[in-house]
Amino acid sequence: MSTGCVCVTPVAVAPYDSDDEALEEYEREVSSRTSARESDSSEAMPKPPSADSERTREVDAYGFELQLTPEAVRARARCAASAERRAPRWRVYRDDETDAAMRDARGRRLAKKSSVDANLTRLIRKGVPRDFRRRAWMSVSGAASRRAAAPEGHYARVLRDVENALREKRDEKLLDEKLLDEERGATRIAKGDALAKKKNPNPRAEVPASGSSLRPIAAQIDLDIPRTFPENPRYHGAGAQGGGRAAVRNVLLAYAAEHPETGYCQGMNYVAAFLWLATEVAEETPEPETDGAEENSWRERVTEREESTYWLFACLVDDVLAPEIFSRDVRGTLREFRVLSLLLRSRAPRTHAHLEKHDMDLCMLQSKCLLCVFTESFPAETAARVLDVLFAEGHKAWLRVCVAVIAMHGAAIRQTAHLPDAAAALARAFAEQHDADVLLKYAHSFRKVGAFPREQIARHRAAAAAQLAREAKAAAEAHAARQVARARERSALERAETEDEAAAKDGEEAPCGVSVGEAKKSETEKQKEKKR
Repeated sequence: MSTGCVCVTPVAVAPYDSDDEALEEYEREVSSRTSARESDSSEAMPKPPSADSERTREVDAYGFELQLTPEAVRARARCAASAERRAPRWRVYRDDETDAAMRDARGRRLAKKSSVDANLTRLIRKGVPRDFRRRAWMSVSGAASRRAAAPEGHYARVLRDVENALREKRDEKLLDEKLLDEERGATRIAKGDALAKKKNPNPRAEVPASGSSLRPIAAQIDLDIPRTFPENPRYHGAGAQGGGRAAVRNVLLAYAAEHPETGYCQGMNYVAAFLWLATEVAEETPEPETDGAEENSWRERVTEREESTYWLFACLVDDVLAPEIFSRDVRGTLREFRVLSLLLRSRAPRTHAHLEKHDMDLCMLQSKCLLCVFTESFPAETAARVLDVLFAEGHKAWLRVCVAVIAMHGAAIRQTAHLPDAAAALARAFAEQHDADVLLKYAHSFRKVGAFPREQIARHRAAAAAQLAREAKAAAEAHAARQVARARERSALERAETEDEAAAKDGEEAPCGVSVGEAKKSETEKQKEKKR
């Protein structure tokens, strides 16, 4: 896909080391060169009157259209130059067909940090080459191992079962209509049919329950698929490949069928679609011009990309992210934003105090950065760079990046006093983060962000979960109290209405000149007389 033309000027290239001194030196160099170029350009050419006229239109490698400021263009150029300079260092991992150094790097790192090649960790933090991403993600995340451990043809079998379940659900509807017609006498049942029906009095019992549970999920997925990345031609596509809509639908349905306790949650569509785009970019495959063996080979590669997307998506949701992020009550999402708030208290205290003062909940400000795993927040290349680290190091990378973004843009956030303004400021901070090198250096800087011990995160997570449980209990008790109060009010109103109706009735039946009380007394005496 054609991209906008960007003139690359001499730029500052990020150093290989990722310590704090290197980060500061890199930032100073970038700032000085940027200021020099801006002063030179301002002397040679008058500045345009409108900020919009300075923006450059560009389509990135993932198919997203960008409107870039001059600084964003320079940031992308710096990152591209850094990636080109680092590319030869990946050759040793490309040449290893067994992927021994990369295999299950995330799991091994969690078990024992020293068991992972330190050079590989540094390289991943500085960015995996775009054409190597699918293979690297599959290896370091453990998705390749999950796929190897599954029975051969597992994904295709799950898809077939899903389609059969949905088809049988449609057949069940037709069967219900037929049975209804028979009950109405619209059709006559022959003796053989009557005998068959006697043997199987409930034909619907043969329909598996999965069809009933998958049908609403499939309907919601079919609604969300066209609305995902609506302006991305690579995803929606045309021609023989047809974009990624069908592949993403298959991935989401297969995951929902394999994980009925989770099912499908909105936000998953963006994650799966972006993973498909990343694997599609990693293996650029032109459409075949002729039929035959070449077309069959192309179809196999398309299926391979779809299956890789499925295993990456399943691994990301099940193993990489914190548990219960996509649960039906999104308790995991609420919990992780509480954990983030507790981390900000010590790492960005002024911004945290400002958010607390104005009662701004981080989950309300930017929930999609977790539910969509940054794919709807960052520019595509920055999101891919964050996923590089997330697949290799786990959910802690998400916390690091969030703290880094909020700390880097704390001044802008502190200038807001209302939730919509703060949400807009934070959304701009994510959307304009084109310099992925600076972001990830900041996120992994001990001096800027600090250490993230797993024990501390576990304590914060337990505290957040307990707080949410207390709030849920209090909310349930308050709801029950409101229900009881409403029931009492309804009962009191009903009694009052009954008494009013009785009084009105007694008033109508009382003889002229006789009070209601006297009429009741007379009626009581008559009833006693009858009993005697």
